[in-house]
Amino acid sequence: MGKNGIFIFVITIFVKSVKKEVLKIDIPLFLTKYIMRFIISNTHKDEEELEIIHYGIEVFLINVFKTIFLFAIAFSLNIVKPLVILFICFVCIRIFASGVHAPSTFVCTLVNLICFLGGTYLCIYVPIQPVFRMTLFAISIILLIKYAPADTEERPLLSKGLRLKLKLQSVIASAVLLLIMVVINNETTKNLITCGVLLEAIMTTPVIYYTFGKGYKNYEKFNEQVYGE
Repeated sequence: MGKNGIFIFVITIFVKSVKKEVLKIDIPLFLTKYIMRFIISNTHKDEEELEIIHYGIEVFLINVFKTIFLFAIAFSLNIVKPLVILFICFVCIRIFASGVHAPSTFVCTLVNLICFLGGTYLCIYVPIQPVFRMTLFAISIILLIKYAPADTEERPLLSKGLRLKLKLQSVIASAVLLLIMVVINNETTKNLITCGVLLEAIMTTPVIYYTFGKGYKNYEKFNEQVYGE
């Protein structure tokens, strides 16, 4: 089976899954709960440590399932290597900064295809001037400082200490990627690193949350409901 055949096969499976509504099953959330039950039963972590572990596992599993589909298509389009660079940079920030989740797995997968595949093609074929690239990176870091971490309605980040810790980690991770981007010589790789960080920074902004019809700063709503603050 050639790469075009693989592409057609993957798209066919995706469409059939949508029709059967298989994509409505939140497998990552189910697995996260199962793993957390095991960890709670076999460790002596405090509440904040468990929240950090839960947060990391959930983000990791959600990305694993979406990644499998994304890279199957990337393989058929022969852009796996550049996509890997962009995706790794995105995940390096995402694991700390979090951000909006689409209202359904179908929409999420569609957005991933547009952002990651489209972003990869732009980074490969569209020249970006160094000054503009640095401007985009600076904007990304500013957005992360202002908005990260951005929680979800399903997973509000209730601990102020955890939120500050994740914000700091988000900024440090982006600063490390900025340093790597400046040091390397390959222009396409520079573009891919910048695009990965920018995509994740945008995913933490209120505009994106409202676009998807999602609540923003969900920890504040939780406190209001529980404590009347």
